[in-house]
Amino acid sequence: MTGRPRCWRFADKVLRHPVATVATAAIIARTVVAAVLNVTDTWSLAPDAGQYLAIAEAAADGRIQTFWLGYGESLYQSTWTYSAPLALFFEVFGPYWAFGQGISVAFGVATAAVTTMIALRLVRRPYALGAGLIAALTPSQILWSSVALRESTVWAILAAAGFLLARVASEDAGRRVGLKTVGLGFCYVGLVLLRSQTAFLLLWCAAAAIGIGPGRRPVRFGAALASVDKLHAILRLIPRLHFDSVAA
Repeated sequence: MTGRPRCWRFADKVLRHPVATVATAAIIARTVVAAVLNVTDTWSLAPDAGQYLAIAEAAADGRIQTFWLGYGESLYQSTWTYSAPLALFFEVFGPYWAFGQGISVAFGVATAAVTTMIALRLVRRPYALGAGLIAALTPSQILWSSVALRESTVWAILAAAGFLLARVASEDAGRRVGLKTVGLGFCYVGLVLLRSQTAFLLLWCAAAAIGIGPGRRPVRFGAALASVDKLHAILRLIPRLHFDSVAA
């Protein structure tokens, strides 16, 4: 008796591990594009990447407060979620542009993987795999998460928030809802320090999803409100620590 063709066995493995499959496809595509752009010194596709690299280098050198007559510090603060890790890499290893691409690639891969995880909660595995591959292999997704831009970081945070909201809809225990609401708060803070208008839209949509989504609404809504008081101190503390560190 002959076994199944290799292509069918491969398809079975892919469907059994959709998240790993999508993450692998995403990292290969982005790494190849990032490498080609770096080797060919092609930065004209994303001219704004230069300013993120410049402010990260200035922050790593301790001259961000005087860089670009104050605009550099403002830009660094308003994109801190992306710029701060880049500045840390520059400070430790040196100002290599590939670090900016590497951060973008990592967040792009995370976006595709989390998209698949969300889809697995809503549709069957083949469709979830398709949704993840769309996020992994769409040309615009590959390009903007292969250059030193904040876009892939925004996508990754929104995907994480979507996953938490999908989990909240299926939770009945108030404590678990509260913990996921705190997680949403961290997503909100990350977006405030990255793109404030997107953070406002996240807050608006998250409140609507928690309040009117399916499930035990009174338990979910009550636990979310109870966690807001704990979250308030976090939301105030994190930006303060961030701005103090910049001033230092």
